[in-house]
Amino acid sequence: MYGWRGIAAGILAGATLLAIGVVAEAARGPIDPASLAVDAVIVLTISAVLGLAFNVVDKLAFFAKYSTKAEAYAVAIIALAALTGRGQLLAGRQLYSLIASRASAPLIGDVAASLIAAAAWSGLLTLYYAPLARRRKKPQSPLKALLAPLEERAGRKAPPPPPPPPGYVVCPRCGALNEAGSKYCIKCGARLPAAH
Repeated sequence: MYGWRGIAAGILAGATLLAIGVVAEAARGPIDPASLAVDAVIVLTISAVLGLAFNVVDKLAFFAKYSTKAEAYAVAIIALAALTGRGQLLAGRQLYSLIASRASAPLIGDVAASLIAAAAWSGLLTLYYAPLARRRKKPQSPLKALLAPLEERAGRKAPPPPPPPPGYVVCPRCGALNEAGSKYCIKCGARLPAAH
């Protein structure tokens, strides 16, 4: 499956923010399990879809540097979340409400919480995606490993034969080594050239 890296990175980013929100909410009081389950399904689904979208952007914009693509995607997600006030879809209600409650005005708190949640999610996505997207060398098949030396030899010229050792004559027909002074080849019987 081609988008698994983006989906995995998105789910990891969403799960991290959910976990932070649950820990923060648990410190304040009891957590409603049904609400948490619904929240988890929404956050992880949205995170998976946005992670897949990032994977598609990464593949389509192959000519751009990874950091440029990640930054542009993060800015787009942050702007979208801030404009729509839907940061809780990325961070979960627990963390979102905790961030929004710190602001004095509700509208400012909503926009700020959306910005912070989207920025945290985008940062985590790019952090998790980078190691997943590293290309690994595919292992060479055993047949290719056996044929590689033969293909390499076929692609280059054979080195010239070494000169005969002193005192030997090479047969012009079969290439066998014969002792100096021999008139006929010991292998094929061809007449050897006379020594000068």
